[in-house]
Amino acid sequence: MRYDGIHIKGLGTALPQICSADSAVTAGSYSPEEHAKNGILGVPVAPEDETPPEMATTAARKALAEAGTPAADVDLVIYGCQWDPQHTTPASYLHRHLGIRATALNMEVRQGCSGGITMLDVAARYLHGSTDTHTALVATADRFCLPGWDRYRSEEGYIWGDAASAVVLSDDDGGGFARLLATSFSALPAMEEVARGSLLAGATRGELPLKLRKRKQALYKKIGPLAFRTQFQNAVRDTARDALRQAGVAHEEIRWFLVPNMGLQWRTWALCEPLGIDDSRTTWTDHGRHIGHTGLADQALALEFLVGSGRVASGDRLLLLAVGVGLTFAAAVVEIA
Repeated sequence: MRYDGIHIKGLGTALPQICSADSAVTAGSYSPEEHAKNGILGVPVAPEDETPPEMATTAARKALAEAGTPAADVDLVIYGCQWDPQHTTPASYLHRHLGIRATALNMEVRQGCSGGITMLDVAARYLHGSTDTHTALVATADRFCLPGWDRYRSEEGYIWGDAASAVVLSDDDGGGFARLLATSFSALPAMEEVARGSLLAGATRGELPLKLRKRKQALYKKIGPLAFRTQFQNAVRDTARDALRQAGVAHEEIRWFLVPNMGLQWRTWALCEPLGIDDSRTTWTDHGRHIGHTGLADQALALEFLVGSGRVASGDRLLLLAVGVGLTFAAAVVEIA
């Protein structure tokens, strides 16, 4: 989808204290072999008394303040997360605790780690097609903790960090530090078992903590690792190309690629190769490897890092890319104002 007049007015994040990967190895929580393969130096770990909705509220307040937008002006609230074991209602929590008016619409999007970009697109479509929706708040938050999720062992290829992000989108021409130019999506539904495994085949409850690597390895065995890699790479490449095509932006015009913070054993074949780049065009070295994979928040955190460190300038184009369970792929092209 191509957009004209959709502005990113505010961006906020909440990042807990970083726990070093070395300390996790020393404590026996993280395999030293996987640490060496992944190259991730640490992950943010939220304290036990801090919940994802509270983290999202903190990020949202920062985003609204940066945008100069009163909560009363928000017309749409969209919340997404990777993991919600307690069946909470975080979109309504934000609605209440930010003081957003009762007639605003709130909703949740459950799209795994591609949900951050998916929610931007949903919000932009509302702004683009509605005469009475002008400001949207998009928020994400996750806390990957036991007993349900082992941040160091549940998955292979990366480790999981706790974080929240929030973005204020507006169709108001009066401001914003960036513009959303286009989005694109694709999926490999034949591979949806990569995260589900056999959970629907007679099982009423999965193992805890989640053993996602076990489910992924079962799919590798079923279809073959080469077929998995080939289809994954093609989906990444095609989704990115389509977003660029719709935005009218050439690949060489992209200043930065904001991609998931996968570890080294995944990111080369899964991200850099299909995108035709190396990590000098991502935020991996100075940012991504220091916080690990934060679910839906990776791209917003990378954007905040680039803006805050002065690494973007007016006119720079960025490609945001995310991959979610399902398998789903999402891309967005953003231009710095």
